[in-house]
Amino acid sequence: MVANPFNDLEQKLDNLTSMVSELSRQLNLLHSLEKDNPLDMAGAAEFLGVTKSVIYKFTHKRTIPHFKRGKRIYFSKEELRKWLAHNRKLTVEEIKAQAKL
Repeated sequence: MVANPFNDLEQKLDNLTSMVSELSRQLNLLHSLEKDNPLDMAGAAEFLGVTKSVIYKFTHKRTIPHFKRGKRIYFSKEELRKWLAHNRKLTVEEIKAQAKL
């Protein structure tokens, strides 16, 4: 008697579904952990692609969102992303479109 190939496919599909579900759960967990962990000066510099001295200048001039705990300075990745987006420069096309309004 020949085995039904659909039974094997169904089992493999169930395995794939559970694997994708587990990977999705782990990715969500990693993302939530990454969001909650504050960055120190070196981490913020790496995240923004600048030197630590640039970060010190920004914090001294209070142009970048940060918070202090004692003498240590920390940054939120989410706040840094918003800060970057807020300082975005318009393209020539965007400026022309605004001028027409």
